[in-house]
Amino acid sequence: MAAVGQVGLPGMVAVDSVQAQYSQTWLPQLGNAALGIVAAGIVLATLRRWGPVARWVLLGALVLTLGAMAAGVVLLSVRGVWTGWVQLPLVVLVWPWLVWRFVTRYWRPVLPGAAWVALVCAIAYGGLKVAWAFGSELLMAETPLTGAERELLLGGGPVAFWVHVLTAMIAAAGALVILGLATSWRDRLPRWLLLGPAWVGIAFLLVRGVSGVTNALITLFGAASAEDRWYAGWDLGLWAPLWLVLGVALVRVVLRRGVRRVVAA
Repeated sequence: MAAVGQVGLPGMVAVDSVQAQYSQTWLPQLGNAALGIVAAGIVLATLRRWGPVARWVLLGALVLTLGAMAAGVVLLSVRGVWTGWVQLPLVVLVWPWLVWRFVTRYWRPVLPGAAWVALVCAIAYGGLKVAWAFGSELLMAETPLTGAERELLLGGGPVAFWVHVLTAMIAAAGALVILGLATSWRDRLPRWLLLGPAWVGIAFLLVRGVSGVTNALITLFGAASAEDRWYAGWDLGLWAPLWLVLGVALVRVVLRRGVRRVVAA
């Protein structure tokens, strides 16, 4: 890209205003190449157990890189530069897997599979809400809201902002409840503090998921407008399954906690 006078990454050429800031394109491209080499080194150190690299240094590099990639995707989506999708698989799949691989290598996993699934769903939803609060429109057009409700909750006004902040905080609290149910916290905290929010969340998630699937199927197979079918398709393909998976995973975490108490008794 430097040879042809372009600044950026493959598939993500910088906009003209950024290009104009550099008279020598090789300099920023050299920096991009150096970052790529560092990222490759982090991957190799994670997978091949490089002894000279301290664990805390490697874990910090993994987390910082993941945060930088996620911030890049959010900023690009805010600016409407949808080439940020090039980074999305790294943020959603590859780098979280590397962090998980590192953590489970040096610290034995203490969470059951259902807790991992519930945590991933809660964190993904909370992260999306944070992105919306900062102006991103990622997956906003695919949200099944219409009319005045859509304008109020997704229109970019103060009500929409605080709704995004509140739901992000609820997702963070849900992640803490999941950790509390799946770890030793369960024996240190009052039962009502964990089970109360958990069962409220389960009821909401399952009702929302089942009603979403039902309404989407009625819309898709009934007489509906093209816009309603668009929203129904996304609800059936993304949002309703998210609520159902999170709800079922949370049920398994709660029931597993109950079974372990009975066995211990």
